[in-house]
Amino acid sequence: MRFALALLFCAVTNLGAAELVRTAKEVQDVTLPDSNPVITAAEEPAGDQTGAAECDITGIDAFNDANRLRITIRLADSMSMKDKVCYVFQIKGRDFEDGYGYMPAANKFYYTRWQNGQVVKDQELEMNPNADFARVGNVFMPDNKTIRKANCVVHLFIDKDAHLSKVGKGTAQSLEVKCYSGNYTKSLGDAKVADETVCFKLNFTR
Repeated sequence: MRFALALLFCAVTNLGAAELVRTAKEVQDVTLPDSNPVITAAEEPAGDQTGAAECDITGIDAFNDANRLRITIRLADSMSMKDKVCYVFQIKGRDFEDGYGYMPAANKFYYTRWQNGQVVKDQELEMNPNADFARVGNVFMPDNKTIRKANCVVHLFIDKDAHLSKVGKGTAQSLEVKCYSGNYTKSLGDAKVADETVCFKLNFTR
């Protein structure tokens, strides 16, 4: 079992009530620097994590282009790239639930799908800059060129054709979303939650 991390991070049906409704920013290219806080520092305060300081989530940004959805997890501290930490993006649709987990030190990206409470897919994703992809990034000044703080965000790029193909392109979609950080010893199988965001509803165009 490579991933199945929601069994450890979060029960499949327990994302919580999504009282917040937010919208991903429509962009030409989700890989380019930009800002669109869907969870702010006021909603996800600093200093509430356990374990490594780089597990302290302080906000979430969301972006959408024709092919991919990007979730950016903002952190209070820069990453060492040595600590055994992981970051999880969990989404819930009408008849499915997906979890995406990234381990920066190992540069591994995992995916799990549940349907009716059962794991139906559990795999390591190939890092493809044009499809599913995860990486550590920087916070930029307003010019989107000058680095203000290095290695303090995590970008998760999701290929919509691969994972959300049941919905036709151009169709409005709304998913429940929650993000987590964690510490692990050997693998995601022994990960423990360090921080988590509130559950929110994210609107975007498929």
